[in-house]
Formats: sequence, C-alpha cells, structure tokens
Amino acid sequence: MNSQGEKVLRNEMSKYLLGMGVYPNINGFENLINSVILIVRSEKPYENIGQVFEIAGKKTNKSASAVERSIRTLILRCEAAHTFNKLNEYFGYTVYRENYPISASELVYLFATKLSLSDLT
Repeated sequence: MNSQGEKVLRNEMSKYLLGMGVYPNINGFENLINSVILIVRSEKPYENIGQVFEIAGKKTNKSASAVERSIRTLILRCEAAHTFNKLNEYFGYTVYRENYPISASELVYLFATKLSLSDLT
C-alpha cells in the first residue's frame, strides 16, 4: 500500500479514536494506529501480536511492551469515560460489553478487521 493509502487508513483510524474521546496527545493514540495499519497492510499474517507491537514500537522508539502498555492505558481511559460503547456503533453489532474488558490485541485486531473490510483498502 502506498503512502496515500496509509494516510487514508490513518485518517479513518483517527476519526474512530476521536469519536471515542481519544485524542492525539494520549500516548496510545499513535501506537494503536501504527499497529492497526501494520496488520491491514501485511500481506501475510503475523505469528503473534508481539511482532506487531515490536515493529510499531520502532516507529516511536518504544519497546513492544511499552506499545502494548500504552494501548492498555488508552483502553482504561475509554472504559473510565464510558466511551467504548462507540465501538458497537462503529461495527453495527455488539463487540464491547462493560462487564467484559477488551485487551490491547483484541482492540488492534477489531480495528484492523474493520478497516480491512471497508472500501478503504
């Protein structure tokens, strides 16, 4: 995918996150977007999410664990603000329930699947 295609994916992800009250100044914002784009752009599946976090971390000089931790922090902020219900609106069906916490890898793959199935890719 060319840089224009990546820009379109980045803009779409930004809209989703901004709609959930996640702003660019939050550490996990860029890490989540980078991780999702890596999966969407990949021609073959990654063996594990750790590889994705490691590659995404190289873009921001962070370790894989720091990337995962920043996405978890983003998740906790959304849960505290009760903005994760927006995910259900984005997908058109229930993908998030308050009594079932979502993991960093689940969130990355949810958004990657959403963007892969859209007309953007």
